[in-house]
Amino acid sequence: MKLKQLFSIVFVVFCFLMPLGAEPLNIMVGDLTFTRPTTWQWKTPDSNSPAISRFIVPKPDSPAFGDVRFYGAGAEPEGAAKMWKAYFPKEDQETLRTETTTIGKRTVTYISLQGTLTLPKDKPLPAQGFVGVVIPYQDRFLHIRFSGPKELVEKAIPDLKNMVDTAVRERESDLENE
Repeated sequence: MKLKQLFSIVFVVFCFLMPLGAEPLNIMVGDLTFTRPTTWQWKTPDSNSPAISRFIVPKPDSPAFGDVRFYGAGAEPEGAAKMWKAYFPKEDQETLRTETTTIGKRTVTYISLQGTLTLPKDKPLPAQGFVGVVIPYQDRFLHIRFSGPKELVEKAIPDLKNMVDTAVRERESDLENE
């Protein structure tokens, strides 16, 4: 059974077991359990999206929002940076910043850009922030893609990093105790 199919089955079963109208506080992607920051909202990914799960980061007093999507099998950090860089016009690609941090035995990579963002099948959006996260998992990489209005993304980066750090630390601790 393919990984995407397995995640889909687990996700559907999970949804049927949840109380009607309740949002999950935790989601599992690969071997990591991510706890949703309290101000973020869970949202079902679009049916045509390869995303496994999705959170929305509301922008107070605005219809704009941040979009956080989780993907189960993605490229290594260099490949992810190349892919995500292509979402921006050449003049904005120079904003690319990469940060790595080691958590337990995993090297987590954060890739950020800002400017006019054009996601596949979407129209260009100016003044956007983007943070991609690449986390090693077995022989592949998990991806988290966070995009939205630049100020909102910048303000929510600490929540994103805390969510990732906690998920990886908890899993690494579990692995040490096995």
